[in-house]
Amino acid sequence: FTVNVNPGTPIDIPEPSARSAVMGLPGGAVYEISLVAYSADLVSASSEVVRVYVDMPLSPPTGLSVSEDVALPVVAIMFSDEVPDGPFDDGIPWELGMRFSPTSDGVITALRHYHVEGDAYTHTGRLWAGDGSLLATAVFSQGTPNAWAEVALDTPVVVTANAEYVVSVDANTLWPGLAGYLPPANEHLVPINNVLGLELGAFPGTPDGNYAYFRDVVFER
Repeated sequence: FTVNVNPGTPIDIPEPSARSAVMGLPGGAVYEISLVAYSADLVSASSEVVRVYVDMPLSPPTGLSVSEDVALPVVAIMFSDEVPDGPFDDGIPWELGMRFSPTSDGVITALRHYHVEGDAYTHTGRLWAGDGSLLATAVFSQGTPNAWAEVALDTPVVVTANAEYVVSVDANTLWPGLAGYLPPANEHLVPINNVLGLELGAFPGTPDGNYAYFRDVVFER
């Protein structure tokens, strides 16, 4: 194949086994690199054009300190590969949730719930302070059956280490559950207990040791 560099001199790579070429490109310019691939009999060909902008030289300017120690963001959830039983349907609408605590300061960026088979109800997720103050809401669109659905908060909510919070998602009679279960604590999030309430959209303040309802958050710091 042939690599044409614009601006620049075309680079021919005669070996059919070659898969790459190394080129030095000065900074502060836009380059169009076109790759033409020919068939073995040279009868047919296909091409691609890649537009590349090199915005700075590879060596840092004088006075710029470059560090290799880049802190990646921490992202954590409470559930991992657990699968609920059910779905259960007792004919009663519920506000179902979990009380939890972060181990460090951070933000909640999204809410999650497990979407069960046959659930055609549009759900609203809510994040509460431990005292019942509503901190954020988010509406879930219809998700994939028997899979986690996730919706990002319009504005991430700042949370404090060791403070208690509640995540809840309403259920129009149909809900997932795992009897006698509470997810184990991890390095960043500590589940405290499962909670429920009979009034949709209201703070679910009743602790429940019978089921985990597969309500979760995305925590970042």
